[in-house]
Amino acid sequence: MNFDIIKKSNKLLIVFCLIFLVSLYSGNGGLEGDQRDFDMSDRIDNWGFIVPFVYGEWPNFFGHWRFTFTLLQILVLWFGLYLIFHNCFFTKLHSIIFYIIFIVSSFYAANLYRDATLFSLSVLGFGIFLKSKKQKNFFNYFLLITSFVLISIASMFKPFYSLILVLVLMQVIQINKLKLLIKRPILNLASLFTLILLFSFPVDNYLSNVVGLQKVYPQQQPIIMDLAAQYCWGTNANQTEQSKNLLTPLLRNEYPPQTICASLRPDSWDNLHNNFNPWVYSSPIIRITGEAESRITNLAIGWIKTIASSPVDWIQVRLYFLGPTLFASNSFTSNIVTVYDENKFLHFLGFTWNMLLAPVLLMDKLRLTSLFFAILFYIAIIGFQVYRDSKSRIEVINNSKKIVFAMTTSIATLIIGALISVANNGRYFLPYILLTHIFTLRSFITRDNSSVGK
Repeated sequence: MNFDIIKKSNKLLIVFCLIFLVSLYSGNGGLEGDQRDFDMSDRIDNWGFIVPFVYGEWPNFFGHWRFTFTLLQILVLWFGLYLIFHNCFFTKLHSIIFYIIFIVSSFYAANLYRDATLFSLSVLGFGIFLKSKKQKNFFNYFLLITSFVLISIASMFKPFYSLILVLVLMQVIQINKLKLLIKRPILNLASLFTLILLFSFPVDNYLSNVVGLQKVYPQQQPIIMDLAAQYCWGTNANQTEQSKNLLTPLLRNEYPPQTICASLRPDSWDNLHNNFNPWVYSSPIIRITGEAESRITNLAIGWIKTIASSPVDWIQVRLYFLGPTLFASNSFTSNIVTVYDENKFLHFLGFTWNMLLAPVLLMDKLRLTSLFFAILFYIAIIGFQVYRDSKSRIEVINNSKKIVFAMTTSIATLIIGALISVANNGRYFLPYILLTHIFTLRSFITRDNSSVGK
């Protein structure tokens, strides 16, 4: 089957898409950071510049900004998928896998979270990159620069996860067979990572300062979360004491250090600083805000020294976060139909949305969208390749290499998530899981040369 969006055999898919788009008008998705409730000067830099600007300033086209922005986000995703799989020959198995990825990705892109925006932009950026050729001409350079800019902008939505996007980019490079870039994979990986960071971090910080976003230092979140875990769950007395000393200046007045452990949860750092519970000693930490670069610097240096004092004990505590990261779910937002009870039409659309979303939510609850299932799935494919007699040894090795690359990206996501994530929500990791699935599938699909150029 040749991949083509407008095709008679895809009438059912088109009908689904039309229903899907109409359902979106009911306003599905979260409002990232409630950015529109504040003027730009009153917004904080917890999400950098890009999130307050995009979510806070998107104009109200056609009635409501959330409808048009979600629509754009989905169209960007679909166009990226079209570029990735255009002129490819699908077997029946490939088609089934593609449609599953397509449906899950579409529902995910309909969530107004920065992770979903990152995902859509990344798919388009990688899709444009795949369309670039090895010939040295102006159009090819234009495609490469455009793809790099899109991937860099996507990384601005979650800078700490930029390394995973670089791993996906290396997978795309292998698909595109750009041999000059993969002669020294480690060197090129480091170069790509550095280039993306050099673009995203300085630009985001510069723009945040220009518009005057209030400083809340998001980098302190994983530091405080880690120090709290070392203090409460660590076994090394020296490391525990160091963590306690670093956290004590951040405590609320008359709060004893032990209150940190009473509020610490492995799946969220919010309990440490947001008052969710009526208990008198809840949420003991006051996060650093304002012009306090020196305090952040001293906290970071002290944190690094704490890790260096006993790396093995530090790793043992971090292992507690592997489980929640491995099985993280809740990646999708249900429509809150009660909001539209007064409008029967919008209530109907919200109900329709929930019905369409039900199978995807079931997959999510069964952890089929988790890192655990992704890694398990790739291991199963390798086992199937090894024990399948009809395959040649060379083909088995080549296919296994593709899966090992996908596993490397998934494991890197797991490690980074376990090390720096301050909340184990599946939507933080699903973009990288879906990107890995997309390009692993693409690596197994051959181009239909007869249709190239059509």
